[in-house]
Amino acid sequence: MARDPSKPARSSPPPAGTSGRRTGERPVSTRPGVLPKPEPVVRRKRRRSPVPAFLVLLVAVGVTAGLLVLLLGRGSGSRSPAGVSGRVAPAEPGWGDQPGGGAAPAITAAPAITAAPAITAAVGEGSKDVASAEAALAERYVVVDTGRMPWASPTAGPRPRLAYLPPGSQLILLARLADLQASDEGRLFIRSLGPEAETAVDQLAAWCGCTPAEIELVQAGWQAGGADEVIGGVAVRLVEGCRVPADDEPRRTAWGATQPVEIEGETYHKGQGISFWVPQGEHERVLVVVVEPASGPAAGPAAGSLGLGEPLIAETIRESIASRDQPADQSAADLPRDLEILAGMLDADRHLTLFGSPHYLLNRGRAALAGPLVKLFKPLEWFFGESIVAAGLSLHCGENCYLELDAVTPFDKPPRKEATELFSRLVSLPSAVEAYAAALNPSPYGRILVLRLPAMLRLLVANARWAPEGEGIVINSYLPGHAPHNLAVAAELTLAQTPVAVGATAAAGTTTQAPAADPLTQLERSITIVFPKDTLEMAVQMVAEMSGVPIEIVGPDLQLEGITKNQSFGLDERDKSARDVLRVILAKANPDGKLVYVVRPKGEQEGEVETILVTTRAAAEKRGDRLPPEFQPPPKFK
Repeated sequence: MARDPSKPARSSPPPAGTSGRRTGERPVSTRPGVLPKPEPVVRRKRRRSPVPAFLVLLVAVGVTAGLLVLLLGRGSGSRSPAGVSGRVAPAEPGWGDQPGGGAAPAITAAPAITAAPAITAAVGEGSKDVASAEAALAERYVVVDTGRMPWASPTAGPRPRLAYLPPGSQLILLARLADLQASDEGRLFIRSLGPEAETAVDQLAAWCGCTPAEIELVQAGWQAGGADEVIGGVAVRLVEGCRVPADDEPRRTAWGATQPVEIEGETYHKGQGISFWVPQGEHERVLVVVVEPASGPAAGPAAGSLGLGEPLIAETIRESIASRDQPADQSAADLPRDLEILAGMLDADRHLTLFGSPHYLLNRGRAALAGPLVKLFKPLEWFFGESIVAAGLSLHCGENCYLELDAVTPFDKPPRKEATELFSRLVSLPSAVEAYAAALNPSPYGRILVLRLPAMLRLLVANARWAPEGEGIVINSYLPGHAPHNLAVAAELTLAQTPVAVGATAAAGTTTQAPAADPLTQLERSITIVFPKDTLEMAVQMVAEMSGVPIEIVGPDLQLEGITKNQSFGLDERDKSARDVLRVILAKANPDGKLVYVVRPKGEQEGEVETILVTTRAAAEKRGDRLPPEFQPPPKFK
């Protein structure tokens, strides 16, 4: 097949069915393609979030699935002739036998890059078909695999169109659900993301009046709303032949009570905090759902990029109408420069793509990292630093699993230099995950997968390749076809658990296991926490990790008192008990003394443990929770 000269040359995918495993290395799964039954895995009940339920689910699903692709690895870049970054193809089945990308095909010499005689004649005779001549010339290029050039993608689709994206979106998810549902591994991958994924997909299908298998594309965009709030919207495109309900009664059943609102010749249906829009000209195959901020349009620019004081759905409709005449090879969304560059590097045919601004995710978008995902904050901050201004993570299921990370660097930082630094951080990920997993006491139902996760990541890193391409960086890898759901399950189980003890020994740098004890006793462990500025949420997470005590913040309780998890302060507490440090943190977050903690007893289900809950004095008294001695009022003497 002729190579498109506008695309970088890449290596062809490895032969189907090969694992890329080095001799003697453990396979990713002892039963390829089989997902362990999730029912016995004990999951803690999650607290309610200020983000609307379906949006929380989609954020969690998108971030969890997308961040798996961060676990990529090594190689170095090279260029193909004419300055095009190279992507070459191993022809031997032994791809991945060498660390850093795999064995190259047996090519003894690189042929000279010259035009074919027929092309030379055509151009010499004054042919005006320059494009055809260039394409034919491109066919004559011979790309030599150095063992370092990125793999060729299994897809060759256009850049994402991004129509109906809410203005101001900073984190964007694209999921081709029908294609994923069509394969065994795709269905297992969706299941492996947990019940949240299935709930989110079922909710979208219910709004559209279809089955999940009839959803061709889900496009979700998020941005910051108020404190602890993520807002945004979802555009759902159905497969050919399916339609969103057009009659009032089915829509009322699916959407609830709504009021029609006319704007720019379009009609959207306004509900309680959520709006629905079926765009004209799409033959009722597209449904746009937008969540408004809890504070309403008056929230200002945070509620939408235009800052016009109108609902986000109205801004979405206006921008979508204005972009209808955009050329097909351009984005229909008004994106910042960095995201626009990144969007041009992406492939709309991939099964799953998550891209956006790391700065947003780690700052105003922190609410997206809810529940167990909060543990990813520090690793992501370390991984991206200030050298990556936009990043895209994509996955494609098939006979082999394809993973790709695309990143854009600041204009004053050369991609090649930043790619080298990014690589050095990627290589250390498996060992870091191994150290973290060693401090866990996993549930017996998921122990094998949790302990096997570091080996999975080492295999992924060994098969990865990278190179600078244009204004960005590309890192990609192939894995066995059954890898996605194994990685997803192992990562989800690992994040869902807290290390039982983290006692770092300064001299040896080792980790010691503390004997099991009740939470208040474990809080007597001496710890040191120093930071110039961070949030209540992150400070509590540090205490939990250093003491080995599970600690959760009951967000709704705090909201009733006007307290958010994003309250920021500095801390310098050295060689003090975790109990004292936690009390200092609560006092700094709320000097009025409204914040307390209580002990939630161990549940009846196997695997549940006693947990410290950070709540408010009023909520604890209302529930009848017993306060620790330090929070109880002094006795009154007559």
